[in-house]
This record gives sequence, structure tokens and C-alpha cells, in this order.
Amino acid sequence: MTRSEISTKIVKNEMIMMKARNNGHKPNDGDKFQPLRIENEILRCMYFGEDSPHCIRNYTNKKGDQ
Repeated sequence: MTRSEISTKIVKNEMIMMKARNNGHKPNDGDKFQPLRIENEILRCMYFGEDSPHCIRNYTNKKGDQ
């Protein structure tokens, strides 16, 4: 996946979630958007790098962590 494809996918996922929030959805862990949040977390770490402040791991572990 190229950097352009990664950033496009992140933006598309964020737009889907933002539209739901604008329509009254209250985000919470375990909702139908959880897979998108997890995917965005992984994609941000791929895009910016594991050591970047933009790579915030809330749902997944860093390589080597268990």
C-alpha cells in the first residue's frame, strides 16, 4: 500500500465515522465503527512510523508488546 493509498483510506474511514456522529451516533468501544478505528490506528502507524507521536496505540499492540 502506498502512502497515498494509506492516507486516502484513513480519510475515507474518518468521513464515514464523522457522518455517523453528525447524524447522532455516540461513539463507544464495541460499536459498529470499532473496526474502522482499529484500521485507522494501524494505518496511521504505517504512515507516520511506530515512533511517531501520531502512532497512538489504543486498540492494538506495538510490535514486540504483548
